[in-house]
Amino acid sequence: MAKIFEATGQLITSGLHPSLPDSEVPLWRDGDNIVFTEQSARPGLGQFPLFAFLDAGRGLGIIEHEIEYATQSLKYAFWGTRTKLWMGVDPTNTLGSVTPVDVTRAAGVYTGTRDDLWSIASFGTVVIATNGVDEVQVLVPSGEPNSALFVNLSTVSDLPDTFRAKLVAVSGPFILFFNTDNSNQEVRWGDEDSFATFQPASDNFARDLIIRDIQSDIRAVLDLGGGLAMYGRDQVHWVQFAGPPFFFQTDHLLSGVGAVGKHSVVAVGRQHYGFGPTGIYVTDGSGFEYIDKPSIHDYIYGKLDVLLANRVIGWEDQKQEMVFWSFPTITGIGETVGFNYRTGAWGKYGYYRTAAVASAVFNSPLLIDTNGSVLVQGGSGGVSGGNPIVLTTTGAFSIGYGYGGYGIGRYGGNYPTVEE
Repeated sequence: MAKIFEATGQLITSGLHPSLPDSEVPLWRDGDNIVFTEQSARPGLGQFPLFAFLDAGRGLGIIEHEIEYATQSLKYAFWGTRTKLWMGVDPTNTLGSVTPVDVTRAAGVYTGTRDDLWSIASFGTVVIATNGVDEVQVLVPSGEPNSALFVNLSTVSDLPDTFRAKLVAVSGPFILFFNTDNSNQEVRWGDEDSFATFQPASDNFARDLIIRDIQSDIRAVLDLGGGLAMYGRDQVHWVQFAGPPFFFQTDHLLSGVGAVGKHSVVAVGRQHYGFGPTGIYVTDGSGFEYIDKPSIHDYIYGKLDVLLANRVIGWEDQKQEMVFWSFPTITGIGETVGFNYRTGAWGKYGYYRTAAVASAVFNSPLLIDTNGSVLVQGGSGGVSGGNPIVLTTTGAFSIGYGYGGYGIGRYGGNYPTVEE
């Protein structure tokens, strides 16, 4: 029988191109749960429950954290839902547990909505969390595994109880807040090595700045080149410690790219991959390049619910050398896409996540779904007997060549299921 089709090498790993006309698709037009890497196309990694935790409300922000205890380091996850903050201790450690701990402030639950995502940062052993609606929260470890609760920052600092901030970040020995109740363009920082002193004085480093030329609110903040990149709607500015008398200085880096939400930009090494209002791009702070056009841009932005775009979340998976974004769709559900930053291939994935963090401590990304379940991507599950969810050991393709009039019965149609 004559061979009618063969695909090898770069053609196999060319990724999905659902936004291209069928006659221009290199090979794969569409598909689900496929990773294109190492001269192959294979199913994406599974996701396992890390904690025995369901029906707690969608995750709205998460970080990984590590605290020294006795002769070992304990791995923690801190995350927020609409009304509560939670802590989980590495369940594979003898001091850990598959049961997470409610570390919500004793003063009462939080009042944010699904759009009030949590921004969480670690400052030494201290954890700071803010949703922009309630008072900024701080947790100071007390005993191991930690037995403390979050408290209102005003109770342990000189900030008033009216202070609000949508974003928090740490740069060196400083805590910085962004997009505050004073101005959505404000940056405010505390004294050196302190989470208690934020009121400016001649004998401290606490100060503030308003970035008036950012031309929108400050939407996202990430480490970049020894400073912090601040993303607006369509601009990127940089803030860096410069010493007395002003302590922090800012520069305008880029125009033409921005962020749709707090967690829509992902740091990968010295580069940022961002989901912006007009496209998905990569930047090193000196320039940028759109990576979604033309292959997948129309597919993503045609489905994106722009009114809920602030809920877009992204994360890196180093094992798969990919950046993923989950985004809300006009269907009321949500989808996930992924970009392989080594091969340049795009993939689509049949799940939706509402919070995520890269593998800083747990050696695998941690994700949270709409029920509040914490999942580990591509690692061992913490819950005994936990089965991988959502992703299966198979994936489905459709080939673009043939849907444009070249003959569905010969070259086009569904590609056979790919097994791992």
